[in-house]
Amino acid sequence: MVGVLDRMERDGWLDRYCCPHDRRKKRIRATDKAQSVWTRMVECARTVRERATQGISPEELSLFKSLCERIRSNLGAGAGATTDAPVSAGKAV
Repeated sequence: MVGVLDRMERDGWLDRYCCPHDRRKKRIRATDKAQSVWTRMVECARTVRERATQGISPEELSLFKSLCERIRSNLGAGAGATTDAPVSAGKAV
């Protein structure tokens, strides 16, 4: 992690400074350079979200999120487990 922070500091993305309460700790803060990129990223994410959910009701979106969470949970519960069914072209045969 230190190497990543070193490069980010070198490239002007963050500043490191001492913690006022504990000299052993270093704190980091984003620079103006990073903040402008972050702002653009957030705006891009909002635009994508608006486009992706266009025409979908809040109830439908809630159901979709719930189903995705159940699928993720099902896959997580079976991590490392294999299926006995052979697979061909992405479909069980």
